[in-house]
Amino acid sequence: MDTGDGNKSQAWPPAAKGWLAVLLLALASIVSQWDRTVINLMVAPIKEAFALDDTRFGALQSLAFGIFYVTACIPIGRLSDRFQRRYIIGIGLGLWSLFAMASGLARSYAQLFLTRIGVAVGEASLTPAGLSMLSDLFPPDKLGKPVGAFLMSSPVGQGLAFMGGGALLQWLSTSSVLASSPLSGLAPWQAAFI
Repeated sequence: MDTGDGNKSQAWPPAAKGWLAVLLLALASIVSQWDRTVINLMVAPIKEAFALDDTRFGALQSLAFGIFYVTACIPIGRLSDRFQRRYIIGIGLGLWSLFAMASGLARSYAQLFLTRIGVAVGEASLTPAGLSMLSDLFPPDKLGKPVGAFLMSSPVGQGLAFMGGGALLQWLSTSSVLASSPLSGLAPWQAAFI
C-alpha cells in the first residue's frame, strides 16, 4: 500500500485474526496465572507434607519461580525475534503444563523446587512471544487495546485461581473422588496440581 510519499506501509492482517490471537493469548495467560497463584492456597498442606518452614516455602515462589521466570524471559525474548512465536508459546505451554502436573507428583522438597523452576521457564515464554506476536498483528496506532486486553488477563487469572482453586481444593478434600480415581493415594493439593 503506497502512502503517497513513496513509502510502502505494511499490510496488516484482518482485525478478527488479531483479536482471535488476543483471546487465545489471554486464555493461556489465565491458565499460567492459575498455576502460579493456586500454590498460595496450598501453603499448609505443602509445608506439612515436606516439613517446611516459611522461608523454604517462600523459596518456591520467589527463588524457584520468580528468579527463573524473570531470567528466562530474556533468552526467550531473543528466540521470539528469530523463530515462530506460536511454536515458542506452544512449547512453553506444554512444558509448564507438564511441570505443573509433575509438581503434584513431587515426593520431596527438592523435586517440588525443580518442578517449580520448570513451570517458571515454561511460563516465561508467553509474555515476550505474545507481545511480539501482537506487534505483527496490529498496526502501532492500534496496538494499545490488544496489549491491554492481553495483560489484563493476568489479574483475571489470579482472581479465578483464588476462587476456583479454593473450590477445587475444598471439593478434593471433602469428596470421595480421589479414592475412586486414578489419582487415589494423592493428597488433595497434589491432585489439584494435576
